[in-house]
Amino acid sequence: MGAETRIAAVLAVLAVLAGLAGLAARTPKLELRLAGFGVFPGGVLWVAPVVTQALLACHGALHAALPGLECHAHYRPGAWVPHVTLSAQAVAEAALPVVQPMLPVGVGCVLEALELVAFPPVRQLGRFALAAG
Repeated sequence: MGAETRIAAVLAVLAVLAGLAGLAARTPKLELRLAGFGVFPGGVLWVAPVVTQALLACHGALHAALPGLECHAHYRPGAWVPHVTLSAQAVAEAALPVVQPMLPVGVGCVLEALELVAFPPVRQLGRFALAAG
């Protein structure tokens, strides 16, 4: 990777970090209930929150805060599957005992921060606490 490409990549990350910082400062913490699970192709084990208007609005605000950012089609509003990845190399049969105890009542949680990560391997590039509420 040449110097110009590296500089462009750093500038892109800085722009995303600035967008996330601004969004986090004006976004209240969000209560969620994790109540489902699944396995994406390739063995990605995930749990899913109950989809609410507040969650979809937060996702839409994220895209609005990062105009012009290239985004894979499955992360765009209207196509995104809200989820929390638990493992990128799960075996479905082994995953069921891990997530089954939370069903059917679900597990409450709070979205407290926005993070920018890079992977593999997973590296946190930035973390911004959401507004108190």
